[in-house]
Amino acid sequence: MKRILLFLVCFLITAASQAETIRVPFQYLLPDGRDPMLRGQWDKISFPITVLDHQQANAIQLSLTLSHSGNIELANLWLNLGEKPLANIQLHPSGEPQQIKVTLPPELLSRYGNMMTISVRHQLPASLTMTEQRIDASEAVTEILASQSFYELDYRDTNSSPTLATLAGLIKSGQLHGQTLTIVNLLGDNPQAALTVASHLVQGWTLRSGSDQYQYAYDNLIGSDSGLSSNSSALSDSDKVQLVFGLPENLRHQHAIPDTMTDSIHGPFLAVFRQPETRQWRLIISGRNAAELLQASRYFATPDYILPPQAFTQISEQPLVRPMQMASQDHFRIGMFTQQKQFGDEPLMLPLMMPANMLVNQDENAQINLVLRHPKVDPGEAAMIIRVNGEYANSMPIRASFWRHTQHYRLTFPMRQLRPGLNTVSVELYGPEQRVTYNQGSSYMPFIAQIDSHSTLKLGAWVNYLAEYEHQLPPEQLLFLSANNGRDAQFTLHYEQDSTLSAVWQLLSHLTHQARQPMTDLLLTTTLQQVRPVNLTFDVGRENRGTESSVTDQTGVFNRLRQFLLHTMNADSTGEADSVDAGSVDADNRIQPAAFYQFSQSQPVLSMQGQADSMARLTTDINGWRNIFFSAMDEAALNEEMALYLSQEHPASSGSIELAVHRYQDDLQLARAGFIAYPYMLPLLLLLLILPLALLMHRSLEKTR
Repeated sequence: MKRILLFLVCFLITAASQAETIRVPFQYLLPDGRDPMLRGQWDKISFPITVLDHQQANAIQLSLTLSHSGNIELANLWLNLGEKPLANIQLHPSGEPQQIKVTLPPELLSRYGNMMTISVRHQLPASLTMTEQRIDASEAVTEILASQSFYELDYRDTNSSPTLATLAGLIKSGQLHGQTLTIVNLLGDNPQAALTVASHLVQGWTLRSGSDQYQYAYDNLIGSDSGLSSNSSALSDSDKVQLVFGLPENLRHQHAIPDTMTDSIHGPFLAVFRQPETRQWRLIISGRNAAELLQASRYFATPDYILPPQAFTQISEQPLVRPMQMASQDHFRIGMFTQQKQFGDEPLMLPLMMPANMLVNQDENAQINLVLRHPKVDPGEAAMIIRVNGEYANSMPIRASFWRHTQHYRLTFPMRQLRPGLNTVSVELYGPEQRVTYNQGSSYMPFIAQIDSHSTLKLGAWVNYLAEYEHQLPPEQLLFLSANNGRDAQFTLHYEQDSTLSAVWQLLSHLTHQARQPMTDLLLTTTLQQVRPVNLTFDVGRENRGTESSVTDQTGVFNRLRQFLLHTMNADSTGEADSVDAGSVDADNRIQPAAFYQFSQSQPVLSMQGQADSMARLTTDINGWRNIFFSAMDEAALNEEMALYLSQEHPASSGSIELAVHRYQDDLQLARAGFIAYPYMLPLLLLLLILPLALLMHRSLEKTR
């Protein structure tokens, strides 16, 4: 009997020691580009809850903290796990945040594909008229406070062998959000290739996780005289996650993975290994030479390439994935941005990736042409509201549909509301709720419109420009680095002291997350020589070199007119806006234009102190090449200033700008900007054209006398 009791006690102790609890904050669960706002009369938001192969779920608890605004009398919340209803909660909004907790039975969860959906219905006071309800519904908001909302997964570790697909699920789940990711370099005598592979790992983790909040540390086990972190000891067991790269002989020497895996390296190679004792995760990037190593790291950096359900794999040559780019004054099908076929129970969401050096007129608009089928309404009963990145842009009433099956609506929004990188344009639909009657009673459904496949989006016009002379660039204006897959830019790392390069990875992760695409051709080097049109120089441990910028005078009447109209257009766009542009270099050493990402002109005033003016200082050389300096006296100062630089909102910088390339279409757009800014110029121009013609006709008439 004593043996049985002892066995049970040991079993319970062992089970308790294997149990772990992970808390995942809500900000790591939000869909890409979606804010935690539930707006209008009806809305919903979905996010994943991940249980991995090695996790046996014991319990899952969802904790949501909600804040309400607007004239809301009652808020109904529905929680669904896939198609399975979990809870229906009624909340009476007050001035204080409200918290709800829901425990999910583990038997309802599958390994992957657990989508939790939060739906809301805002009931407005019955004393309001139908028109008043439509107006007030647009201001009804339930916000999920992301910093105070989370889910907790209590699980038992099964110690099963993970696969690369398991690692992909782990990265996406946000379960490692509090861990520092250690990048371990085992590549011996090629620091430039090592830094490039490390940059691919940072970009790949950022894009696959959907977050730029992770911290990275570079560990160079081989040793280096370039000021990078050096440690000749074996791989540390204290790191929860290690991203390890090197050749097969390096992996064998450090015992990074089992020899059976190392023997399988016959080309570009990816593997995942988990230490059973320490539960440490290792992602292995390898190949028979540096070229194959780079190919494997590029595969990981591109989130469109799926990690397979096996522990290791050989990487074959993959086609380059290019994201869809927005074009000036072009039409796009709505189906290119979303799979939604209807909206009303949730907004129509259109993600737009815009270029960074775009300059628009103050009154330039984009159009959303929606062809809809919806229930019949009386005038004033229904409306649509457009928001750009959560901010109100425009609205339009829904017309009666008694004589037509479909209705065409042309909604516009200002182009100046678009910002660099990813933008979310949402269309909210408000209308009379539809009552559904069935045997046991009745219920209310949202007013829903069906979207026809002929619906389109037409963007307004813009011109691309370059920044000139010396000034400070905000982070938004660095998104041009992602152009051409990063092949026109380089990072030059000049450290006078050992460093884990945390600030470099932090900036790279931020830019990659904003651009939503990897820069797999970006060059990272410790050689102080600029070989590409744009160079980001990190000077740590010494004073900034203070490279002088060169001033180029644009001569000629038309060039001066272009410059005048460009600055007029710049002033029209709610602030003085400048950006940097770059291009590839042809055989004659001439800079060729490149397709860049968007720059916004509506930013609050920047408040930075200390050494912040040493961050992102731009200089321009005679040949048009740009150099951007990040300097600090030591690594601690650089990390602090980089965090401040990336976290604060920046104003549009003042400075001189020029056209990226002189095109006929851009000249027409500049002329249009001039007439918008100075409308009296149009009759004056017509007068100047009419006077020579009148003089010519007068002379012709004199000759006929």
